[in-house]
Amino acid sequence: MLELAVTAIRIHQLTTDAFHNDTTSITFKGRYDISELNAAHICHGHNKDFRSDCKQIVFGLNITGDGHIPLTFNLFDGNQSDDKTHIPNWQALRNLLDKENFIYIADCKLCSIKNLDYIHEHHGLFITIVPENRNMLRPFEQRLKDGQVVWEKAYSVIDTRDKQKTVTYYSMFKFFN
Repeated sequence: MLELAVTAIRIHQLTTDAFHNDTTSITFKGRYDISELNAAHICHGHNKDFRSDCKQIVFGLNITGDGHIPLTFNLFDGNQSDDKTHIPNWQALRNLLDKENFIYIADCKLCSIKNLDYIHEHHGLFITIVPENRNMLRPFEQRLKDGQVVWEKAYSVIDTRDKQKTVTYYSMFKFFN
């Protein structure tokens, strides 16, 4: 898989400045013999198909930011929680690319102190969603409502789904007290 990923980057001239990651469960039904396999363990976990009666494995996929090309994947034991997949996945991408200054984009399962601190401490960049139930958002939300946040245009790109549109990203410039 590593050779295939490196070849795809080179031949298709893919940029390696951003990667999207997501996981899903793959459900197994019926009888299967895995005693000979040295792979992820099929077992009960939080099944995304809501099939608590079935066993599963967790499948993680990384796609490139430019063209959404599948680049690498991981298989995890079926009882692996999504939040615990990000550090080994980010580290594998870092090793593959031999750099850490790519943007790692993932859903709210990335948003844990352990995950974010790890990536930050290793000079990585990330974009994630902060779950609404996090108390840390309350003061920021209030400052937004009060007009105390100034936004600065960060950059714009052509929308990958509609080439007639532009997507603009903003960063927080400063707070007013």
